[in-house]
Amino acid sequence: MEINQEKSVVVPPTEGYGDKNEQLTQKVPRDKLPADMNPEVGQTLGLQDPSGRVFPIKIIAVEADSITIDANHPLAGQTLHFKIKLLEIIQ
Repeated sequence: MEINQEKSVVVPPTEGYGDKNEQLTQKVPRDKLPADMNPEVGQTLGLQDPSGRVFPIKIIAVEADSITIDANHPLAGQTLHFKIKLLEIIQ
């Protein structure tokens, strides 16, 4: 590319955040949630693994006795489209 040249780049899921993994979507009984929690679809929670790392998960369904969570990256399964422009070359 040369300075001020523009380019469009398409990144398929396999080269971006990966395909959506259905194993990362699961139902959780409501009795496993804090008693004062009022879960809502779209809400993001933090899930801590045994080593202490926290991962964001999203609530995708709320039912009377359970919620369904999705631990996939929000962009998993998405084709990404970028429009880039080269402004400067620094050496």
